[in-house]
Order: sequence, then structure tokens, then C-alpha cells
Amino acid sequence: MSRNRPLSRRQFLGTGSALACASLASASKTHAIRRPERNDAVLPIGFIGVGGMGRTHFNRLSRNPRVRLTAVADPDELHRADAVRHSATQGQFTRAYADFREMLAEHPELAAVFVSTPDHWHAQATMACLETGKDVYCEPPLALTISEGRAVLDAARRLDRVLCVGGLQHGDPGAFRRAGESARLGEIGAVEKAVCFFGPNPQAAAVPEEEPPAHLDWERYLGPAPWRPYHRLIHPYHFRYFQDFSGGVLTDRGVHLFNTAQRGLSKEHTSPVRVEAQGQWWEDNLYEFPKQAHIRYGYGDAALEWVQDDGSALARRFGPDARYGIQFIGSEGEILVNGSSCTVRNGESRRDFQPLERGEDTVSTFFEAIRTHTPLTNEAEAAHRSAVLAHLGNAALRSGKSLVYDPRNEQIL
Repeated sequence: MSRNRPLSRRQFLGTGSALACASLASASKTHAIRRPERNDAVLPIGFIGVGGMGRTHFNRLSRNPRVRLTAVADPDELHRADAVRHSATQGQFTRAYADFREMLAEHPELAAVFVSTPDHWHAQATMACLETGKDVYCEPPLALTISEGRAVLDAARRLDRVLCVGGLQHGDPGAFRRAGESARLGEIGAVEKAVCFFGPNPQAAAVPEEEPPAHLDWERYLGPAPWRPYHRLIHPYHFRYFQDFSGGVLTDRGVHLFNTAQRGLSKEHTSPVRVEAQGQWWEDNLYEFPKQAHIRYGYGDAALEWVQDDGSALARRFGPDARYGIQFIGSEGEILVNGSSCTVRNGESRRDFQPLERGEDTVSTFFEAIRTHTPLTNEAEAAHRSAVLAHLGNAALRSGKSLVYDPRNEQIL
């Protein structure tokens, strides 16, 4: 069987949003690409990536009578087989593919697609779905680079598709949403700074290169990333700690915290103008991101910080139970959300917030947006701007330089 080769990042940006049509042209000659009806009683859904969060969404939706799990694509045969078996237990027949482009070509009836691949595939997979008339739910980050994220957003607007970037902390119930909304509404006066904190990137000793397991199509997995030999610490989970595939903790957990922090600062549709970073790197680490990091983002009239350190350092600064969270600092006090707790301090007074009641999660929001034809582009823009913080932070850490940034044109000056 011949293989569709993915576009490199340079080709992706050079060809713009027409990339999916080029990759699907030969495969779709016998299938008319139709625009799926948004009011179908049962929505035919596809999945690109059914390991990790993709499996979570797939298993959950298999119990939804308004959804038909039509097709999945994953370069790992074990992931595909697990999805097919699970759907069968729910009385559904799901077809499986190694390459998502073949899935899209053979199933023009798909109304929506969930993209839950490693990060380096997010932009191309999402773009291919948008170009073939699908609404898309993409796991964060939206893309591995700033320019890719912008290209995908532009395509969603041009094609009038629903694009939902799922799972960001602002959409979660409870303490984080309460903290962001309270800061935004002036609970602590004018918010001057938000500080996001999380634990360190991990360390791993080098492991030998090896042949990919028989169930994994390694070349399809690599896709637009540079070729490199397989080893067992990349797939299925720890791709997050290699620059070719992801951005470490900043793109894995940072984007969630950044989304809430920027909303609390009322900066969710812009970006900082200056970025400075210092990092402490592991002496011997197979993974490619620093142990500790301190990043400062300046907006001119507000600031945001990223503090990444071990538990004892976080406890000294943010309290004994500090694991991950956000501190909002305002002219009249501060708000600290730490895991599941939220506290506000005004002068000498201190009180705990009651978490907000559970609202609709992002998957429910996505399906409601499909039903009502609500593009969600403002929410996707905010998610993109959260990823921009992660990408700029990693760039500043790697370069060791202060960055001056143009948020309107999204260029490092």
C-alpha cells in the first residue's frame, strides 16, 4: 500500500490551508466531499488518535446515543484494535485506519472529528479535517508553533467551521474557573500580575535505540517531525518531553493554567510584548526540557509569570499543599487557586471561595456549537494565545535571550 507523505512544517506554512486537499485528492475521486448536515439525528464522528485522551473521549462517547463512532485513525495497531473492540461492546461498528487521510477520504459523511494525536500532528490533522468539511475538537495545544496555530485559526474562520480546543482549565468546574472570573470582575481590584506554578519536567537516563514494535507504524507516527530512531520513551506518553513532538510541561500543563491566567488579566486575545526566562537544566537527561524554569511575560500594563520548580520550593512560595495553580495579585489583595482550593486575601482578611458548580464541559460545548452553528472562534483564539505563551517561553529558555514580541503580527522582533 502506498503511503501519503505528510507535509513538513515549511511546506505547511508555504501552501497555507490547501494542504489537506492536496493530500486527499487522489484518494477522494470516488467520494463527493459533502458538507455534513448539522442537525442529523445521530452525528457520525471520527477520531484521529485513540490513545490517551483520544481513548477517554472515544469510550465516553460510545455510550452517547446521539453519536455514531464511524471511524478511527491511529498509527498504533493496538490502539485501533482496542477502539474497535470497545465500540463493538456498545453495539457500534467502527472502521479503523493507520492513516487519517485515508479515513477522511473514505468517510465524507463525518460531521466532526476529534484530534488527539501527539502535538506535532495537531495542526496538519486539524487542517485536513477543516478543509474536508468537518468540525473539529482538538486537544491542546492547537499547534506546535505559533504560525501553525494562526494558520489553523484562519482556516476555521474562512471555512466557517466549529473549532473547539478542549480541556483547558478555564472550562473546568470549580476553583480555577472561580479564581479567573473573580479576578476579572475586580474582586482584588486592578489585577497587576498572575503567577502560574507547576512541578519540574522529568528526568530519564538514556535508553538504546531499537526497532519499532510491530504494532506501530513509526514513519506515520513521525509524520511532519524530523526522522529519528524509535525508542520506548517516546511512544505512547513521553513524546511530551521531546522538542520534535511537543513542548514539555509548558504545552502539556502550562496552556491550561495560562488560559485561566490570561482571562483573569483580560488578555486572552492578545500576547505579551516582552519575554524573559531562566532555566536550570538536568545534568544528564534524555528528555529535552529544563528541570526548573522562571519565565516573565510583560504586557506593558500587566505581567504574567511561570514558576516551575520542585515541591519544596513551590510550598515555600505558595503554601504547604502547592502542586499546581495560579496566584492573582491585585491592587487590593490576591487570589490563590491551588489544585482544588481557592483563597482570597484582602489586607488582613482571608476567606475561602466556594467552587463554582459544574458547568458544561468542553465536549458538551462542542456538540452544542455544532447543533447551533456557533463557530467558537473567540474561544479557539484564546486557546491559541495560551499556547503562544508556552511557545514563547520555550523559545526564551532555549535561546537564553530576552524576546521582544509583536502580538498583532505574531512575530518575535
